[in-house]
Amino acid sequence: YLGDTISRTHSLTADAGIAYRTNNSLGPDASLKYALKNVLGNGETFTVKGNGAYYWALRNRHPGDPKKTDTYKLGVNAALVFPYLHWAGDNNPDGDTKYMLGYQYENIAGGYGVHKLSGSFTYFFHSSNSPYITHAFTPFSLSVVMMKAESADLLDKAAEYPSLIKVIAGDEFVPSIGYNFTYNDYRAKRAVNTMFDFGVKESGNLINALYCAFGHKWNEQYKPLGKISFNQFVKVSLELRNRFNFTEKVSLATRLFAGANIPLGNSTFAPLSEAFYAGGPNGMRAASPYAYGPGNFFSAKYNQNFFHAGDVKLEANVELRFPIVWKLYGA
Repeated sequence: YLGDTISRTHSLTADAGIAYRTNNSLGPDASLKYALKNVLGNGETFTVKGNGAYYWALRNRHPGDPKKTDTYKLGVNAALVFPYLHWAGDNNPDGDTKYMLGYQYENIAGGYGVHKLSGSFTYFFHSSNSPYITHAFTPFSLSVVMMKAESADLLDKAAEYPSLIKVIAGDEFVPSIGYNFTYNDYRAKRAVNTMFDFGVKESGNLINALYCAFGHKWNEQYKPLGKISFNQFVKVSLELRNRFNFTEKVSLATRLFAGANIPLGNSTFAPLSEAFYAGGPNGMRAASPYAYGPGNFFSAKYNQNFFHAGDVKLEANVELRFPIVWKLYGA
């Protein structure tokens, strides 16, 4: 796009709907997105998106539940994408550069409020050997999660499981560096389509090394960074998907996922936002998120499920996809 003369274009997109969540709640959600293309005259795209939702709890209140059982959330995200690399020198490879900044607030059933601030910039390299290969390198990403208990009920429940409050309602400070290799030919018309993704991510290791340079121990835990402690881990994941196309509308889809998140030095467990879980629309569709595994346990005292996610995950599933009527498909 460099050197081309492209006119600026504006677009505004609004979405609204009714969503049912797996925690047995129902409510409206809406989003509004504004996009400006060719911001600086070279094909850049700036987008800003706001979203909001409110969910009413459908189940009856149980002893120990907070007085408020409804959940609401509000958020805004902005991104600036350049169709070229912000890279030193003139012989830049083909690629894109993306800057992102976002904020999200969610009040979860009157129990606790969650503030999340995130930002990152990423280079996307397009392979000259194959149009299906992309390398994504994130030199810097920061995610800060601040949680505040809105009622004493949450703390009372956590007293039954002492480590629970640290996992599901703990603050997070995740400064990370990451790399992803992706091969994806799902848009090509082939008898078998393949998607393969390999990702590696680290957080807090450089900061911990800096602490060590000033006399701290590598395995000394909960070293502060401001008012909260930084999260330290190394995360590796592999995913392989295949789609066997029997006809234009009937196919067999297979998926294999393996991942490990190894807490190091300053941390004893991975932050909830980076931990693995089973279930949900992107995994075992028939089950709700966090439905399986030893991390999910039932409290008879409060008549409800508590969960924490895991540091290791191995998951495989097979789906036969077929049309039912019009645009409704089954699997």
